[in-house]
Amino acid sequence: MDKSVKCAIGESLVLAELLKRGHEAYIAHGPTQQGWDIVIVKDDNIKRVQVKTIGWPKHNQRTVTVSNSLKFNYLVVVLLNLDEPHSRYLVCDKQEIDSLLSAENDERVSKSRSWYIAKDINNDPSINKFENSWSTIGNP
Repeated sequence: MDKSVKCAIGESLVLAELLKRGHEAYIAHGPTQQGWDIVIVKDDNIKRVQVKTIGWPKHNQRTVTVSNSLKFNYLVVVLLNLDEPHSRYLVCDKQEIDSLLSAENDERVSKSRSWYIAKDINNDPSINKFENSWSTIGNP
């Protein structure tokens, strides 16, 4: 399956979860959206959600890459299971993911860092706190 199709599926799934929970949320498109995929609006407050989607568990994707320059408040990693009816969601505050990401590497032009999910989800029980942790984003 094409990467852009997986990304669109992940964004749509996250948008549906947010709407189901009562948030006023929208897919963000266009030049004003830089480094985030969904916007949540509550009164005058705006929250930005970055969605990363990886094929899971059989589709050989094991990491997500996050740029330090991205201007999001929350990261939702969709573990997209194309063989089963349910996917998994890891919901993190931006500050929480710093310790999960690889060390900064000056050789990377983009200054991006990676989260090796395949290792952490199977070996680090503290990752469980992120699974379906939609309350991290707050109440609608």
